[in-house]
Amino acid sequence: MTEQRYYRIADHVGTEIAEDYVVLSMAGQYVQLNPTARRIWDMLEEPKSASEVSAGLREIYDVAEADCSAAVARALEELSEQGLIKAAKD
Repeated sequence: MTEQRYYRIADHVGTEIAEDYVVLSMAGQYVQLNPTARRIWDMLEEPKSASEVSAGLREIYDVAEADCSAAVARALEELSEQGLIKAAKD
C-alpha cells in the first residue's frame, strides 16, 4: 500500500515579512509559520509523504525518528486544517 502524499494548495504563496514567514491565500487568509513548518511547506512544493518529509527534516535537525515522525504528522494535520495543504488523490 502506498503512503498518503501531501501537496501545497496552488492559490497560496509564502513570503518573508520582517523576520517572519507568512503564507497568504488569494482569498486574503494568512498564516504565520514557525521555521520547522516553513521547511515542511517548502518541501511540499512537490507532493511528498509524511515519511519523506520526516526524512528531510532529520537531515537538517538532530531529532529522533519517532519524535520527528510524530511532529510531522501533527504539522501536516495543522497545515491541512488551516487549508494550506491537501492530501493527494491517487
